[in-house]
Amino acid sequence: MVDRYFSNKSLKLGKRERTRSALIDSAIKVIAEKGFESASIKEITQAAGLANGTFYNHFTDRESLASEAAGVAIFEIALEIKEEVKDIEDGLDKVIVSSDKVVDRTINAPTWGKIIIGAWHHLDDFQQDVAQIMRSDLNLAKRQGLTSLPINKLLEYQICSLIVLSISLQLKNGRNKATRLETAEAILRLLGIAPAEAKQRAQKALFG
Repeated sequence: MVDRYFSNKSLKLGKRERTRSALIDSAIKVIAEKGFESASIKEITQAAGLANGTFYNHFTDRESLASEAAGVAIFEIALEIKEEVKDIEDGLDKVIVSSDKVVDRTINAPTWGKIIIGAWHHLDDFQQDVAQIMRSDLNLAKRQGLTSLPINKLLEYQICSLIVLSISLQLKNGRNKATRLETAEAILRLLGIAPAEAKQRAQKALFG
């Protein structure tokens, strides 16, 4: 994940797509610097090298841009991780390894991590999109009989909140083995796994 990621991806596309991508990259950068609530449309368009009025040809307001920026960032991360974990057959292992990889990607791309944190706390639509990304892995664990709990929005949101908290902590303090294990264990506990088994499973899945 790099600066101008979406602008670089859109280089061979039309002008409208390139402008939209420039606004998304700028939103990620400015929100990371200023904070989710403080970043202004003017600052975002200036960072993109665009006129302020250009913004409204693509987005209705700051929140719609922030939602799309956070959404495409998490989608890109999810696509990469889906490919990396495709050979993991155990549903619970897939959930915690995927979650750990999400945190890892955002630590390596802190501007992405910061906009994902901000969007999670401020945008309901983004929360729904993120919860949906992990639903298939949770349903796999359910079908395999590895959890007896119903897979519903409350459970999905609790797990996503743990992941976002882990991102926040490790952006501040650096990648940390203890926090990684604690996050994985907490996710497993939410899925009804007993403490001793959660500890053992987390250790094995993340570190072999």
